[in-house]
Amino acid sequence: MAKTKSSATGRLAGKVALITGAAGNLGGSIVRRYLAEGATVVMSGRDAARTQAALDAAVADVGGTASIVTMDGANIESVRAGIAEVVARHGRIDILVNNAGSAGPKQVLGDLPLLPEELEGTPDSETVGDAARNIMVVAWNLVRAAASAMGEGGSIINVSTIFSRTDYFGRAAYTVPKAALNILSKGIARELGTR
Repeated sequence: MAKTKSSATGRLAGKVALITGAAGNLGGSIVRRYLAEGATVVMSGRDAARTQAALDAAVADVGGTASIVTMDGANIESVRAGIAEVVARHGRIDILVNNAGSAGPKQVLGDLPLLPEELEGTPDSETVGDAARNIMVVAWNLVRAAASAMGEGGSIINVSTIFSRTDYFGRAAYTVPKAALNILSKGIARELGTR
């Protein structure tokens, strides 16, 4: 359900922005800034109730026009259906912000859980593969599905971390997929940059 509170003007007025991981802390800040700049924001998440609550809070704080789309970024069919829903609602996507992700398991390399059964007795809730999927594969799925809905002058923003370029002890399951996301971003720029 779309919510509107005042019609903002700004640098993004008239733009449709899809923001993944929009209900999280960083996602919420991105959403608020885009709303304040006049974008029509589509907030994406796996949990409709949580995403709707985040939308309600953001619109109450800064105003603007926003709606949600529920999808699992790791599932290509879910992503395709979600992108189709956004395009049916707004006709296009001008900005894709790939912000969804996860923290990944927090252990030294030799102890990182590769299999689900290796999670038992650890403080972690996801394997190395889960982290890679939730960080890099989600962004890849979104770009593949959304690129055709983006016209000239569209923008794809992949949220990475400085730790993908520096040492972050015990966080390889987080930093390695983020470093891969950096390389993916360069490849996307080469392939889609002319548009």
